[in-house]
This record gives sequence, C-alpha cells and structure tokens, in this order.
Amino acid sequence: RVKLGEREPSDPGRRVVAPYLARQGIERVDLMVLTHPDADHLNGLFAAVEAAPPRVLAFAAGERHPDLARLKQRAVELGASLLPVRPGAPARLELDGVLVELAVPELEGASDNDRSVLTTLTHGRSRALLPGDAEAEAEAWWADHDGRPVTLLKAPHHGSKTSSGELLLDAARPIVAVASCGWRNRHGHPHPDVVARYADRGVPLLRTDLQGLVRVDLEPDGRAIVRATHLPTSYRVNGSPQGEQLDHH
Repeated sequence: RVKLGEREPSDPGRRVVAPYLARQGIERVDLMVLTHPDADHLNGLFAAVEAAPPRVLAFAAGERHPDLARLKQRAVELGASLLPVRPGAPARLELDGVLVELAVPELEGASDNDRSVLTTLTHGRSRALLPGDAEAEAEAWWADHDGRPVTLLKAPHHGSKTSSGELLLDAARPIVAVASCGWRNRHGHPHPDVVARYADRGVPLLRTDLQGLVRVDLEPDGRAIVRATHLPTSYRVNGSPQGEQLDHH
C-alpha cells in the first residue's frame, strides 16, 4: 500500500510482462518459475500470474515468505499445480518437446541468492541456463553437478560483480548472454568486471538497459535467434551484421 505523497514502486510484471503476453496472444503458460522470493523477482509475478495463469508454478521448497504463500494460493485458484524443488533433488519436466530441469543447489548455509532455482531448458541441440540470482557458491555447484555447455546464458544476478564467475563461464561456454537490468540502475549492473569477462571470451552480452526488450528463440539445430528493441550498428555476433534477427551458430 502506497501512502499519499509516496512514489508507487515499479512493477515490471504489470508494466512490461503482462502487456507483452497480451501482445503475443498468450493467455496461459505451461510453467512459471519463482527463482527466489526477493522482491524484485517475486512482486512482478502477481501480474504475470493474472495475465497468463501457469499450469505449473515452481519454487524452492522450504521458502516461507508470506507473499509467496499468497502467490501460491492465487496460482492454485487459477488452476496451477505447485512444484516445490528441493535442494539436491532436481525436478524434470517434458513440455512440448522441451526438457526442463529445475535444481536448487545443496549448500550449507547458502544465501538467499545462492538458493535460487536454477532452470535449464534443452530443445534439441540448444540449451539455455536461467540461474536467477546465483552467486559464486551456486555457480560452482552448478559447474560441478551439471556443467554442460549452453547456447544461452541469462547472466546471473543481473550481471552483479559477485556472479558470472570464471567457473561458470568456462563450464557453460555460452554462445550469447543476456543481462536483465534497468536503465541507470542504482546497483551499476552489469558490473564492468562482468562485462569484461564475457568480452574476454567473445560472448556477446545483450543488456536490457541498452537493448530494451530482448527475445531469444532457441532452435533445435543449435541456433539462437535474437531479437531486441535496440541493436547498435556496431553489434556483431560471430561476424554477422546487426539486424532485427541474428543467427548464432
């Protein structure tokens, strides 16, 4: 609840995600994943659940956040099944030919960020890793327990300095990465050291603060087709000129 004179907090679920789903004609989604109940991940899901109710809502087992309880209740009211993912016990789903693997790192005394649900999507020869706000410990756990190369990597923790470490990048070897971060955000995401680590490996890093809405379609032959609101004229991927659609081989 916002008091008189206070600025209403930004809700990207209502402002960005719900309108995008409507424009795409999407009225229901197969799977929605709450990586962890930090406000910047949890709050926007309420609008997303209303806009396109999920058939399955996945989250880390054992989380006791009161707003998570409300989200689960509303999702069930709209027809969702709940999928709690337990540390060290990955869940696997087959959705329309896409293998979805959900894992919570088994780490003693892990931080909220390192308890993020790590989501891997496999579509033919293409694979994507969506690691939430994972930091060094969770990244090391993933490299040790999975460590397969991926086509697409969503930069962990919005490109924070404490994430996208050497172990993760050397194991994942992404073809393309995307950092979700706000324009002139107060955290300085993505951190210059992180940008440099991707650049040193020749991995294009798209940023929502610069490129706007970024969409990556993974093709079963291993290609990643990238679309974004803004692609600078200097943008190149494996020698390909910039454009509204880029193929990554």
